Amino acid sequence: MAKEISEEVRAEIIALRDGAISGFQKHLMEFIELERGYINVLSNAQRKSLIRRQKSALTPNLIKPKVDLLVRDVMKSFFSSDELAEITEYDGSNENDKKTTVALVKELKDFSRDRNLYSKCKPVVRDSLVYGTAISKVYWSSRENTVKIEQPKLDSIYLDPYAPSIHDIRFLVHRVNSMTIADLEAQYRVPIDWERYVNDSLIGNQQYNQSYDINKYKRIEFHEVYRKKGNKWYVTTILNDDTILRLDKYLKDGLPFIPSVLDPQFVMLSEPVMPTRAYGGAFIAPLLSLQKEHTVKRNQQIDATDIQLNQRFITTKNSGLREDDLASNRKKIVVDDIANIRELPIPRLNDSIFDTNKVEAEAEQISGVTKFSQGIIAGREKTAREVRAIENQGSSVVDDLNRAFNENFFRPLIRRIVMLIYKYKSSVNFVGIDRSRGLRHKIIINVGVGSTNKLIASENNDVAINSVMQSIQAFLQINDIERAKKYALMLDELNMEKMKLLGQDTIIEKVKKAEEEAEGEKENAEIQ
Repeated sequence: MAKEISEEVRAEIIALRDGAISGFQKHLMEFIELERGYINVLSNAQRKSLIRRQKSALTPNLIKPKVDLLVRDVMKSFFSSDELAEITEYDGSNENDKKTTVALVKELKDFSRDRNLYSKCKPVVRDSLVYGTAISKVYWSSRENTVKIEQPKLDSIYLDPYAPSIHDIRFLVHRVNSMTIADLEAQYRVPIDWERYVNDSLIGNQQYNQSYDINKYKRIEFHEVYRKKGNKWYVTTILNDDTILRLDKYLKDGLPFIPSVLDPQFVMLSEPVMPTRAYGGAFIAPLLSLQKEHTVKRNQQIDATDIQLNQRFITTKNSGLREDDLASNRKKIVVDDIANIRELPIPRLNDSIFDTNKVEAEAEQISGVTKFSQGIIAGREKTAREVRAIENQGSSVVDDLNRAFNENFFRPLIRRIVMLIYKYKSSVNFVGIDRSRGLRHKIIINVGVGSTNKLIASENNDVAINSVMQSIQAFLQINDIERAKKYALMLDELNMEKMKLLGQDTIIEKVKKAEEEAEGEKENAEIQ
């Protein structure tokens, strides 16, 4: 427990914690509405009402398939290559820098494979599209000798409510409920009655056999307050009764949280400073009202179809028509007075009332994700021009998302991973390398293309290949052999890119190996 903490400092920490939580609460209902829209969940009251009135209560999903497709495209863009990032030295580098580059490239490749980086990043991409904000915690674990990546739930991270944007937050709060009493006793060797802080909502109220030491497995909930002073970050740990365990511990590696925010919130001029501006604008927000309309219309269609298949009648009590006869599917139904029986008019399934295609078309326009890109071909076959226009539309969406994710998430993530590995990793790859000074290398993220815009990239590549081949033929005709050779090298690079787009990475490796063998044979022949 931190000692000699003034009441002023204690009050300041508590105010930061409570202010951040209060700012998040102003957004909570928006986040709940967004996640319910993503999976399209009807409220219990709506579902019960529909079922009671014998109405259809299905929830056809308009948003989730589009989001899932974009997630796959973005992930493919960043993980389509074996090398997630290029690490190079700056000009004027020495031999130690070059050795460091080789070591870091191998370490990053091994980390991506061994630590399932793809699986850890995928939920971040999804949540960024659904909520507008996702946050990852990236820190070094000395015990495991590796970088740890965690994705706290959005309702456990409370951002600076006074920040004008995510790039200017001065403090944030992390609610932690995953540590046990044993964990905390090992980390904070101070006499504390931990039983007072047990989170009963997690462990229930069961009576345990006290002959076993079960208490040490109980979970404690507390808050970590991260705040920036100057250009440095500090963390304070505070329990639920405002007991401060540690005060302003300096974070030598900086803030461990990496927020992923694609677009800033749209703020109306009449809106006050609060709520928190650091949270991002959700990609799916404009689609929520369309999905509600789509759900209503689809259920109306189902109800109308059911009425058409199960006709209803208006009749008097003495007509002799019985419900049992109608339900029995008998070929002959006898009644006393057929003149007193009338068919109830059935609803008309016309476009003016039930045209869900209009809703879907509007959703495609807003999201940029079409049925065609989802593998759904409705109606007539598309012409080549129409297919290209559709794919171009999807490409612009994925390209925009790729750039946003690169700037706001993947680039900071990979840089922090590389920095932590360089500073702390115990590995044979770093034998003989001086790591006493800071890392001085360029880290460039390799962003490929997703499936949505692969067709366009492939066609553009074909055009480039044809252009280079024509140039090579022209140079050969005028006997300009040197320029033809240079263009032949360009042709090799373009063909390599073509193989990558086609997913033929094994062919690329074989070509490289064959080139190395040919180069070796050439050198041996020259020596002899």
